[in-house]
Amino acid sequence: MRWLPLLLLAACGDNGDVHDPRITGECIATFAGNFSDASTTADNCATVRPGERTELSFGITSAVIGGTLGITLDLGPMPLPGRYTSTTVAPWSAFAIRQVATGGCIYQAGDTAVPPGDFTLELDELAPDAAHGTLAIEQHVLAIQGTDCGPGSTESVTVEF
Repeated sequence: MRWLPLLLLAACGDNGDVHDPRITGECIATFAGNFSDASTTADNCATVRPGERTELSFGITSAVIGGTLGITLDLGPMPLPGRYTSTTVAPWSAFAIRQVATGGCIYQAGDTAVPPGDFTLELDELAPDAAHGTLAIEQHVLAIQGTDCGPGSTESVTVEF
């Protein structure tokens, strides 16, 4: 019987940080490439707009951008969980502007953007009021004339939602 309190104490041990957005309600965005940044907030989570065509939208926060990266993906009339890519989904877009001194940097991708960039969406769950999965986007960085946007001409964004 002496071991029972120790067994109970061991069962209550810390199993590490919980990062699952389904548990925490906060979605994780990681930026890499042209700049590095990360944010974990409920604001990063997907908004589902059901209708004739189902649309996922994101407003990803970034301290480096100083605002949000807007992302919209049209998944079609009756999407199911699974894998979606920039070659199988249209329309889609990802766009943000960052002010730099007297100019700015444009981060863009989409089916009508030039160059288009790309994305991969692993959609694990889709309900009328929530979606869960992982989105990876590759955007191009365009400098407004005379602006130094930093190293690299692309920005990778990964969202765990």
